[in-house]
Amino acid sequence: MFKKKIALSILTVLLASMFTFFLIRLIPGDVVSARAFEISTAEQIPYDQAYIRAEQLYGRTAEENVILGYLKYISSIARGDLGESIVYRMPVKDVIVKAVPWTIFVSSIAITISFIIGTKLGLYGAHHRKNRKVNGFISIYASITDATPDFITAIILVMIFAIGLKWLPIRGAYDSAIDPGFSFEFIKSVGYHAILPILSFVIENLGGWALLMRSTTTAVLGDEYITVARAKGLKERTILKRYVAPNAILTPVSMLALRFGAMIGGAALIENVFAYPGIGFFITRSVADRDYTMIQGLFLMTTVTMVIATLVSDVIYMKLDPRVRE
Repeated sequence: MFKKKIALSILTVLLASMFTFFLIRLIPGDVVSARAFEISTAEQIPYDQAYIRAEQLYGRTAEENVILGYLKYISSIARGDLGESIVYRMPVKDVIVKAVPWTIFVSSIAITISFIIGTKLGLYGAHHRKNRKVNGFISIYASITDATPDFITAIILVMIFAIGLKWLPIRGAYDSAIDPGFSFEFIKSVGYHAILPILSFVIENLGGWALLMRSTTTAVLGDEYITVARAKGLKERTILKRYVAPNAILTPVSMLALRFGAMIGGAALIENVFAYPGIGFFITRSVADRDYTMIQGLFLMTTVTMVIATLVSDVIYMKLDPRVRE
């Protein structure tokens, strides 16, 4: 069974790479011509020369067969070569290596905080189902945050804490006046600049975890073994800790693995608002700049991480719940 999952995962990555490659080239207009016009205007050179430059940047001609281009692309991936960024003039994998730590740093902290608070809140809401204030707050909060785009939340936080109160910085991952390194000043600056991005993620994800945990906990509370435990005279706190929580947490934990897998590419708009140099920031910039090779490399990486996270999620669920293995 697990071998089949691995085979399907490989097939998923190949299909995703194919979809991304051809979708980018279906963008209306001749991208080479558009880039040539930009080069001609910016550098004040004849259009014909600019067009040759644009062809060299994209590593192809406008008439190149897309099938052959895709085969060349797959061949490059097999050699570990993701190509060179048209805008940044450096290998895509080097950009990824520099950007991934920033995304992992912010997203992992935010996901962990929102998961812990959200699951505890959902567990409390399910156990105190008659408490309308708590459950009403959970439902309303989740509805508002689900309906509000994450970049809107980020902009609101910037307006309040950065522009209005001037407590926190607006852009960047650290103070540019500080040399990067393992110094106290640099670490302090990194943490200071990460507060708003982390807070944006937490606000957006907290309600979803609370709703999920409340739903799974409510389902577990209706099972027969909980009724038997109560009939034996066990305390509610003991029942909640030993029987309800371990079973109710199964689905959220498996979703947590998926969320960690999706965090690489799921922070695009928030990172763009704060100009935070993570993967999401470079995704939005590469789309705007029509940087083919960068888009392909970044989307391929997000696909691979998501596929791996799905496999890990399946393994975790099987470990936590023996019934799945049956």
